[in-house]
Amino acid sequence: MTTRRSLVFLAALCTALAAAHPAAAQQTVADRTITVQVKLDGQPQSGVSIFTLAAGNKYSPSTPPVAETNNTGSASVLLSGLLSANKPHTQMEVTLEVCVDGKKRIFIVPAGSEDQVPKDTNDCKHHRIGAFWWDGGSHVVIEIGQNPGVTQTSGGLFGFTSQTSPLVTGWAGGGIGFKNIGGTSGQITSFQSAFPGGTFVPEKNAFAGELNGAVGVSYAVFGLDLWRANPSDSNGSGPVLGGGTDTAHISQQNQGLDITAGGRIPLPDNFSLIIFGGGNFWHSNIDTRETVTGGTTITTSGSSIHISGTGWMGGMRGQFKCTRRISIVAGYSYLPLRKGPVDIHLNEGTFGVLFAIFGAPAR
Repeated sequence: MTTRRSLVFLAALCTALAAAHPAAAQQTVADRTITVQVKLDGQPQSGVSIFTLAAGNKYSPSTPPVAETNNTGSASVLLSGLLSANKPHTQMEVTLEVCVDGKKRIFIVPAGSEDQVPKDTNDCKHHRIGAFWWDGGSHVVIEIGQNPGVTQTSGGLFGFTSQTSPLVTGWAGGGIGFKNIGGTSGQITSFQSAFPGGTFVPEKNAFAGELNGAVGVSYAVFGLDLWRANPSDSNGSGPVLGGGTDTAHISQQNQGLDITAGGRIPLPDNFSLIIFGGGNFWHSNIDTRETVTGGTTITTSGSSIHISGTGWMGGMRGQFKCTRRISIVAGYSYLPLRKGPVDIHLNEGTFGVLFAIFGAPAR
């Protein structure tokens, strides 16, 4: 084949490919079928209706779903007429609708067309779950549980895969509880070493309040807790040399800051269990009033000391999501405080409320 014939052949081949490519792309963009699977905390969800809405095709009660998930949580979804032929690489937004009767629906719209999705009502609320690429993988998994998001796999028209999920969630709140401050062997031993043969009766509990903040990154949880307990009053008495009795009234008030890290274990029915540990930065205010009696003499004195220390702590917390943003929490923590005359063990039980300030997952 001569050089001239070769050039003519290549030119004809390029022309044919150029003419064929737009037609193929036009057909692919206008009509594409993907597999969508809906899961709730990893469990397939059947009977979930799926709607696809494009600009100008606003939802109405007469709008039929394009698919409904089967007993494996899967459905074949036709993406048709959702975007123009020259914008195949478009982000598709996924919105979940949850109604008070437990019914769930999924809406898929091109980015920028979110106003086509139904508005919130008293009975039905809508939450953005994530997004996927129109020209990405052909298998899309929509997780609507406590760690919601959209995962797209199985290749794609242009080799794209995506995973969109509210990876980071921030929580803030507070609670009340009790700290078992008294009744520890350290306090009793310390008093009896100063007053051999004496008796010491510590107060068992102290009411406490706390403020909580936490950031969740996937299944990891990082927390900051500020706590303050009411004073715990204890009484002791012991003999003094030469005769007489030394009676002591000790009021101890504790407060602190805990910095923690742990993991969250999702459980069914909107429950989760968080196990954590970390550092405890505490401060103790101790006021002591002593009364020494000997015969007809009574001497009263008082003193105050302030001690700060650091240590470790650990605990667990159960969390129940009442709504998309509000959770009820109940937990237990153990905090040993040991420095100088302070030798106590805080066994803390708390109950409180947390509010998601950003990245709130769907219920």
